[in-house]
Amino acid sequence: MVFILANGVPALVVARLVQGLAAGAATGAVGAAMLDIDRARGTLANSIAPGLGTGSGALLSALLIRYLPAPTRLVDVILLALVALFGLRRATRAAPG
Repeated sequence: MVFILANGVPALVVARLVQGLAAGAATGAVGAAMLDIDRARGTLANSIAPGLGTGSGALLSALLIRYLPAPTRLVDVILLALVALFGLRRATRAAPG
């Protein structure tokens, strides 16, 4: 949301700080969870996933920026929609019934 609502450099700096903190926290937590679930496969996934995710994210966002409208906000709107979608999916799977 900070990226979407940013209207200047200070807001973009704040957004990048929030993004960096979130990515760092998620990387550590997800990496530990993968190791807890399966030590051998978790080790392999922890070595491959960060580079693959960063590379594919950069490529996809560059394509969105190049070929779709509203390049300064569209990527962030899509990411927000995906987070909401995955959160909803997670909430419905965790609900009893």
